[in-house]
Amino acid sequence: MTKLLNCLLLFLIASAANAQQGNVVSGADAVGNAGSVTYTIGQVAYINAGNAAGSVTQGVQQPFEIAVVGINDFAGTNLSVIVYPNPTASSLNLSVEPLDAQKLYYHLFDVLGKEISSQKITQALTNIDISGVANATYFLEVSDSDSVLKTFQIILNK
Repeated sequence: MTKLLNCLLLFLIASAANAQQGNVVSGADAVGNAGSVTYTIGQVAYINAGNAAGSVTQGVQQPFEIAVVGINDFAGTNLSVIVYPNPTASSLNLSVEPLDAQKLYYHLFDVLGKEISSQKITQALTNIDISGVANATYFLEVSDSDSVLKTFQIILNK
C-alpha cells in the first residue's frame, strides 16, 4: 500500500511540474544599461506581455519553414524547381528552370490529399494564388506526364 501511495504521489508531483522545451537554432544573452534579455532563434511558440510602459513579445510569430518532401533524383532530368515565399500569406511563385518543351504540371493538395488546384506550367515563373483557401499546411507537387518530380510543404499564414 505504501508503494502505491508513493507512486501516486510521485506521479502527481511529476504531472504538476512545468518544463520548457523547444527546437531552437541559436540563442544568447543581451545586456545593456536598461536591463538584460535572453533570446532564442527558432522558437515556434510566442506569448505577448505588456503594460502602460511598453510591451514584449516572447517567441516568433511566424516561423520560417521550408520542407522538400520526397526524392527528386531522376536520371536524365536537369531541373531546378523553387517555391517562394514560404510561409506565404496569399500567393506562391513557382520557378522552374530550364523550362523546355516539357509537359510539367503543378498540383496543390491539402493534408488530407484533396486536390485544391492544378495547372500546366507554361512559364519559367508561375504565380499560384492561394488566397481563397484557409490557413493550413498544403503540399505542392510538380510533375511531368510520368511521375512526381518534387513535392513542397507549403505553409499558408494570412
